[in-house]
Amino acid sequence: MLPPDYFDYAADDLLELYSKLDETITRDIVRRLVKTGGVSATADWQIQRLQESGMLLDDIIHSVSQMTDASDQQVKALFEDAGVQAVEIDRGIYQAAGLSPPPLRQSLGAMQILQAGMQKTSGHLRNLSMTTAVASQQTYINAVTLAEMQVESGAFDYVTAIRNAVRSAAESGTEVLYPTGHRDKLDVAIRRATLTGVTQTVGKISERYADDMGCDLVETTAHPGARPSHQLWQGKVFSRIGGSKDYPDFKKSTGYGSGAGLCGWNCRHSFFPFFEGLSSSAYPRKKLQEYENQTVQYNGETIKYYDATQMQRAAERQIRATKRELAGYDAGIKATDSEELRNALTEQFQATSVKLSHQKSQLDDFLAQTGMLRQGEREQVLGFGRSQAQKAVHANKKFVDKYSGYRYNKDGTVVVTDDWKIRDHDSIPRKYKPYAVIETSKTNRGGSPQIDRTFYGPDSRLERQTHSGPHSSLVKHPYGQHGEHAHDYVWIEGQKRPNRTTRELTPDERKESGDIL
Repeated sequence: MLPPDYFDYAADDLLELYSKLDETITRDIVRRLVKTGGVSATADWQIQRLQESGMLLDDIIHSVSQMTDASDQQVKALFEDAGVQAVEIDRGIYQAAGLSPPPLRQSLGAMQILQAGMQKTSGHLRNLSMTTAVASQQTYINAVTLAEMQVESGAFDYVTAIRNAVRSAAESGTEVLYPTGHRDKLDVAIRRATLTGVTQTVGKISERYADDMGCDLVETTAHPGARPSHQLWQGKVFSRIGGSKDYPDFKKSTGYGSGAGLCGWNCRHSFFPFFEGLSSSAYPRKKLQEYENQTVQYNGETIKYYDATQMQRAAERQIRATKRELAGYDAGIKATDSEELRNALTEQFQATSVKLSHQKSQLDDFLAQTGMLRQGEREQVLGFGRSQAQKAVHANKKFVDKYSGYRYNKDGTVVVTDDWKIRDHDSIPRKYKPYAVIETSKTNRGGSPQIDRTFYGPDSRLERQTHSGPHSSLVKHPYGQHGEHAHDYVWIEGQKRPNRTTRELTPDERKESGDIL
């Protein structure tokens, strides 16, 4: 079993690798566009256009081939990490039931499944990447043809036509071409293929262990923001064999094995063994109802959590598209010998930079109002796997119980749930998760470090903060020995932001944060 949060960051390293390919191809297309010289309808110019498209195709194929080895290594590392973590969590449950399943690397059958999943996914990624060569060649041809038509018609001069062509090519970006003719952006296709490959492989490994251990019942994981069709079965117990009076059929109920079902396309759910009389459900009905009914507030409106995640994904896609556009203009500025074209592309680059800044501000405001977090960052789940030795229910409930209440170490200091000290955060969200304790850091003027802790209440709202320093201003924070102080947040109905007060730390607060004061 893999917790749903695992899939938020699992493919990040691989996506970073492919984003470099994306930028390389986009820049190559634009570079060839601005090097075409005067656009005309002559046979010589058309021959040059076709020659350039052929050289572009060769260059992209070469770039994809060079990246293959690095990509294969990333896939291998990702699958091994996912397989080991999933098996270790399940083993804790089996061991609590008195069974002795071997670790992943000691199970020949499971390792064969893992190897097959790696090879299948690596081959799929290689095929997808190779289709970008043909799709990108067509993007170049379309962009040059657009410029040719605009100049020939007299509607635009050469500089304007090339600038339009550069924008068209940059907006198109790098795409993969499926046999059906459907196209996807490279990053979208790679993420979908990778995560689907991981979840399907881990699912097959879980099945193999369940078969070997004689385990019929399994429980699916659950998370807020699940697509409506998956909310019907998440967090419930099923019978793999079927025919049970007490538990519904696993495959029929969840669609396991199909693209739209459990462990299918972009699915963040997985499943783990359940032993009747020993296990207790990790997801009580109340918790599932909270997941299904969870909402956020944005611009005074109540929005379902699932819809909010889709809004966030759309905003992130827009930002990625704008970044691709900027990369295209930058490549054109560097490649052109025409001062006039360089000035035109520079002007476009500046205007697009303003657009990107606006998009980022909108997303920041959306996240601040809704309390949602940026996805796809490893920092969100640092520490996952540290408690894998816990037995039975504790193993599969770890990520649920994490926010069930404040927890304390033996010395009385509070347990930090989310360490954000290495993240670049403009602001702490006003809403996050119940009983979360977020730790951040900053440097005061003069170089002295300051560590802050933010506490959230049972309603997920920002409740109070403990600051180990004075924010570079002892005048405004004349508390304690070094300016350490606390903030209380009071929420008033109808207000989007809570009221904040500043005060001395209480003896209990000094004890719970004694390790940072």
